[in-house]
Amino acid sequence: MFKNMSIKKRLILLAIIVVIFGLLSPTPEEKKANEEKRMVALKVEVLNISKLDINKNLEAYKKLSKFYKDDNKYINKYNKYKKLNDIQTYCLAKSVSLNKGFLNNPNTYNNERFKFSKWLNENEYITNFEFTGKNAFNVEYKFNSQYKCKIIDIENDKVTIETTFINKI
Repeated sequence: MFKNMSIKKRLILLAIIVVIFGLLSPTPEEKKANEEKRMVALKVEVLNISKLDINKNLEAYKKLSKFYKDDNKYINKYNKYKKLNDIQTYCLAKSVSLNKGFLNNPNTYNNERFKFSKWLNENEYITNFEFTGKNAFNVEYKFNSQYKCKIIDIENDKVTIETTFINKI
């Protein structure tokens, strides 16, 4: 179809398409109003997110703090959940490290199944793993472990990790 069109007709068609898209796209004012509506809806939605759902809160407050750049309430909440997310990541990595350290032969560690992790409250986070490892005689054993991370001082990243249990299963 386009092969048989002259360059002039192609340019006219292109101009018509550009005009149509220009007419259909929202104005900057409409874009801002739509974004404001989404942020108002997000403000309501964030009230229904459990304070222990770190990831959902982090995403919500990230959007709100970007939109309301001068509102310290949203910036502080974002920073809080960012810090909790960082602690969560640290606790998961440290749990794996402790699992490996438990084995006589850490190189045989195989994290077969990450069972679960959850926040008990805003200061305590638990992880639970099933993993395998071999002893010095190359015999494989299966274990279940659980660790509890406690936030001592969130501002200075002070966290303790306790072994709740490591069981052979």
